[in-house]
Amino acid sequence: AEDSVPVSPPRPRTRQWWDDLFDEEYLRTVRAPSSEQTKRECDFIEKCLGLKLGSTVLDVGCGRGTQVVEMTRRGYLGVGMDLSLAMLSRAADEAQRKEQEINFLHADMREIKFEGTFDAVICMGTTFGYFEEDANRAVINRLHRALKPGGALLIEVVNRDHVIASQPNLVWFEGDACVCMEETTF
Repeated sequence: AEDSVPVSPPRPRTRQWWDDLFDEEYLRTVRAPSSEQTKRECDFIEKCLGLKLGSTVLDVGCGRGTQVVEMTRRGYLGVGMDLSLAMLSRAADEAQRKEQEINFLHADMREIKFEGTFDAVICMGTTFGYFEEDANRAVINRLHRALKPGGALLIEVVNRDHVIASQPNLVWFEGDACVCMEETTF
């Protein structure tokens, strides 16, 4: 008889701050970009990546679907991916409201399995850089593997020096049926 090695079940992933942050309360208290801002962002994406109409675009950490919905409206084939179910639900609602057919995937960017699938991968906002350096490097490699040969990757990161210049910061704004105070220190 063959010797079998016992296989232990995978250990559950330890919950991190981002697992709890991006929920319905977050969506109520974060300011949504204006349609003009979204159009400018997508103009930049098109220009920067040199995409042809009909190109496939993966939006990693798509959040409420702002860019992937607009890119799909413009004639690209969009796929949105996020770990937050609340965000994906909002993104799907936005796609339906704008009559856009988009596949939304509930997934962790550290576990992307696509190989040579997309003409472009975008990672906008503050989506990239949550992890330790080795994990961030692995994410970059996974994003790269998801691209077709000659595909383009666009990662937006916050300009640290710009943020530091405005710190500490205290801002009041109106959310969805609430008033919010955001206080930041770097």
